[in-house]
Amino acid sequence: MQDNHNISPELLKKVYSLCFEYAVSLLGRKKSGELLYSSYHTILPYFQALEKFVPDARWELDIRIESLSEKELLAFTVWIQQFIRELKSFVVGLGNFNITHLTGEVKEELEQIGFYEYYRQAEELRY
Repeated sequence: MQDNHNISPELLKKVYSLCFEYAVSLLGRKKSGELLYSSYHTILPYFQALEKFVPDARWELDIRIESLSEKELLAFTVWIQQFIRELKSFVVGLGNFNITHLTGEVKEELEQIGFYEYYRQAEELRY
């Protein structure tokens, strides 16, 4: 795993925002929010660290911890993977989704903390 001692809450908020806004562009805010909450509650029993990440009523992400560890990164990444999985199952014909392309503007920072590796591993998990 890469050097992930500096996992920025702002970086993860950016990933969240990019993924949520992508869903909104396909489904609108209401349905995207429903999928976001559904995926959150699917993953939470397995990854308690996810409790530190809370989407508010305006669908903005509140991160309730200042220093993020690998444990929080893993929980967040599995949640995002589940959100995208639910999005793909709801949107017929979405096909291949490229997280690297969607998060391209922060790709280098995400590579440094190992986000994409966790994301690829999470693709194999089923909840």
